[in-house]
Amino acid sequence: MTAPNFSLDNMDLTALGTRLQNARKAVRRTQQDAADALGLARTTLVAIEKGQRRVTPEELVALADLYGANLHDLLRRRPPAGGLDVQFKAYFKQRGTANPEEGDRLEQAAALLQGYAENYLELEEMLETPLPRNYPSEYDVRGIGAEAAADEVAEAERRRLGLGDSPITDLRGVLETEVGLRIFYLDLDSRVAGLFGFTEELGGCIAVNAKHPPDRQRLSLAHEYAHFLTRRQRPDVQVLRAGRLPESERFAEAFARRLLLPSSAVLRHLRNHMRHSGKPKIADFVHLARYFHVSFEAYVRRLEELGVLGAGTFDRLRLEGFKVREAQELVGAQVDELPPAKFPQRYTLLALEALERGLITEGRAARLLEVDRLEVRGLLEQFSGQSSVNAEGEVGWVRWQVDEDLAVRSR
Repeated sequence: MTAPNFSLDNMDLTALGTRLQNARKAVRRTQQDAADALGLARTTLVAIEKGQRRVTPEELVALADLYGANLHDLLRRRPPAGGLDVQFKAYFKQRGTANPEEGDRLEQAAALLQGYAENYLELEEMLETPLPRNYPSEYDVRGIGAEAAADEVAEAERRRLGLGDSPITDLRGVLETEVGLRIFYLDLDSRVAGLFGFTEELGGCIAVNAKHPPDRQRLSLAHEYAHFLTRRQRPDVQVLRAGRLPESERFAEAFARRLLLPSSAVLRHLRNHMRHSGKPKIADFVHLARYFHVSFEAYVRRLEELGVLGAGTFDRLRLEGFKVREAQELVGAQVDELPPAKFPQRYTLLALEALERGLITEGRAARLLEVDRLEVRGLLEQFSGQSSVNAEGEVGWVRWQVDEDLAVRSR
């Protein structure tokens, strides 16, 4: 192997060790597995990750290659931000997991969320444009039942964000722009709907399962937002499971339905529907669920909560073999939505802005956006000269120049 051409003499060993540990977890390798692959003793790798032993340049190159990580990313002078991974590690240790493999997958998801949030923060610092935050004080829901607390908090948040009782067509956009959360869509284990973590430095960070249907994703996002509003300092992993949920999870589920399905609008639209069609039929519920951008299950369960339908209605339908997808196709309420982008649009624009200003290389931009260089050039061409960062840190792009002669364009 050719001797690497860089020095590690002035590196912060703890920061480097943390980055190596995060890189290893992101590819789901154990310390023993990684140590064996490199011919090191496990204790040596443990010491490197703890910053107690200086890694040699040759070992660092080998580790980067093993983890598929970039040397530049590992050698960043900036210390790792936040500590979401540390919080999640403590959370997993406290809660335990059903099996070691599930634990590994969750640790990998937490490491990815930490890495993406850290990249986002680094871009903001590079461009001197922090993410505007509009965080409310944490709601104290202690001593209040889950449903009553969910009613109270959901109504307060809709009022605070000026949402009225209209359907929320773009919940992600609202939470990223109006609240200032960092939201990513990641390939998570099928039973994991989402993760939430918070540090003062990184702010509120959420990962939603990219493999779930869009309706489920919106509910999962609202669920994690409930944790941000009431238990900000405690990370959360939303695992889909049957049976009675803990109080905090029942609150988050109830909040999600109330945020997306406010009682006033649900009852008003149902009444209007009934004026025209008489007694509501399943087809009406299918259409109304689509109107509110929620799943049929979420809509029916909300009607159960409001006393419009008897408790257990959805469960009975499911036991009787009711197929939502077939019903949607039958009544023409099927909508095939495009999958959400993995990264926030603001994150993408910041990466392109940094590239355009020469603050990062094309290769670095490609790694940040997880595309190849050709795609980066396409994105840059698409957004070039149109992205802008205002004094409040908001990033946007203008497709049309306001002083442009439209008559000329239309020729």
